[in-house]
Amino acid sequence: GGKVIATEFFRPRETDFGPLIMDVKSILMGKISDSTVFLSDVGDTVEPREVPVALECLFIPADPAQLQQLLPQISFYNLKTTYLGGEGWGDKSIQSLGKEVTKTCYFASSRMTAEIGTSYRKFVSEFNKKFKRDPAYLEALGYDAVSLICQALKADHYSRQDIATYLSNISNFNGMAGPILFDQNRENSVMPIFTIEDSDIRQVIK
Repeated sequence: GGKVIATEFFRPRETDFGPLIMDVKSILMGKISDSTVFLSDVGDTVEPREVPVALECLFIPADPAQLQQLLPQISFYNLKTTYLGGEGWGDKSIQSLGKEVTKTCYFASSRMTAEIGTSYRKFVSEFNKKFKRDPAYLEALGYDAVSLICQALKADHYSRQDIATYLSNISNFNGMAGPILFDQNRENSVMPIFTIEDSDIRQVIK
């Protein structure tokens, strides 16, 4: 039911996002000619980049390094919006940018580990004892995959088809990398939604 008003592309190593941001603002503000003058509330002349413009939401599927460059520039150009994002938003470097930069944001991520509960803490402790570091997402996901296979074997499912059928009926499996529920394409259909509050990532939709 939404309307996409603009689509912008940037290179992996882009550092100056000003022209892209102004492209979006120009669409919202209308055509800006050389004779266009903007005034502040007190009657002072302001540059187009300083004029506050509101956009309902802005989807930015960028990696952490790009977000660290882009988000402060969006604030600098006074574009007010709610951010939507993907995996890159879950990085700790984005949390530390602060509320004035991250604003209100929501992002989907299948790579946020549960990081709660006795089972997860025990998993991290045992992993740390053996490898002298905390587990990353893929290692937690690998542990979950083997755990599911072991469950199938303990339930006397040994053939490839029997195991596949067993896994398709799995529900309420809360693994070390998060919940798992397979859809008809044999993919994990659980995609939690997170936000950043007080420099901390919190889950809003399970």
